[in-house]
Amino acid sequence: MSQVRGAMLLMKIFKRVQRELPVVFEEQALEAAEVCAIYLDKSTRRYLNKRSTGTLANSWQATLIRDGDGDYTAGAFSDLPYAAIHETGGRIFPKQAKNLAIPITNKARSIGSPRNFPNLQYVSYSGISPRLIEMPFFTAQYVLRQWVDIPATGYISKAAEAASDDVAQIIGRGAAGLIAQAGSREV
Repeated sequence: MSQVRGAMLLMKIFKRVQRELPVVFEEQALEAAEVCAIYLDKSTRRYLNKRSTGTLANSWQATLIRDGDGDYTAGAFSDLPYAAIHETGGRIFPKQAKNLAIPITNKARSIGSPRNFPNLQYVSYSGISPRLIEMPFFTAQYVLRQWVDIPATGYISKAAEAASDDVAQIIGRGAAGLIAQAGSREV
């Protein structure tokens, strides 16, 4: 008789776990996504650290998406278009101009686009390296390039690897807590 009673109790526990599992995993998945966003922020600052503003590092956001089948996808993302190219590397071409304007001074970096630069003047060189010409009255602010090669850093993969243990603990803690809670309610 006690075996039947134990089996019935176990069935009640499993039913409760099955009913509450999606809610618990949703909470744990969102927590894990938030942890991933923190790791991505740190990895971005460590491996890229190109701009003092930290625009890319600050752009990572945790997200939880539920599709039509009720399945969840959790993670962290950045909506900045250049987030992915730093991971894999690649060549960047200009989209709205003939050349890319690469800022080479702090003033140019803080202003951003040459279109925003007050009283910007330009000098054109044909075959002569600008470094060979001394111009004490002129300070170059930008270098124009037809393309730029961005090296792969793997900073997203490194963040995922660093976060994996914490994510596993969060998900495991949620499942263990739910089972323990369901068992204590039925006993």
